[in-house]
Amino acid sequence: MSGLIRLAQLNRFSRTVPLRRYGGFFGTRKHDVDHFRDSMRGHLIRGEAGRKTFLRIFTLVALPCLAMGMWVAYTDFVARKKHDRPKYIPYAFLNVRNKPFPWGDGNHSLFHNKTEQYVPGVGFEEERKKR
Repeated sequence: MSGLIRLAQLNRFSRTVPLRRYGGFFGTRKHDVDHFRDSMRGHLIRGEAGRKTFLRIFTLVALPCLAMGMWVAYTDFVARKKHDRPKYIPYAFLNVRNKPFPWGDGNHSLFHNKTEQYVPGVGFEEERKKR
C-alpha cells in the first residue's frame, strides 16, 4: 500500500476540531438558546473598530475633498458669470425637433431657463442680470 493511500485513510478518521464545538446557527450549539443574544452581540462589537476607522477616513479625507470641490465649482460659476454669453447663431443641426414638446407652447424644454437657454428661431428670451 502506498504512503498516500495510508495517509488518506488516517486523515479520514482524525479531526483537528470536534464537530460538536461548531454547530448550529452562528457558531452556537444546536439547543443553546440562553447565549444566543450574546453570540449576536459579538459580531457587533467586532464591527465597532471598522466603523470608527471609516468615520475617521470620512472626516479627514472626504469632507475636505467635498469642501474643495464646492469652492472650485463656485469660483468657476463666478468666473463664467463675469463674461458675456456667446452670441446666438441658429445652426440647422442644433435642436432638431420633429414634433413639438407635449407641454407649454411645444418650443420650450421641460426645465427651460430663459436667461441661459436659447429657443430655436428666437434666441435668448431674457438678458442676464448684472450683479
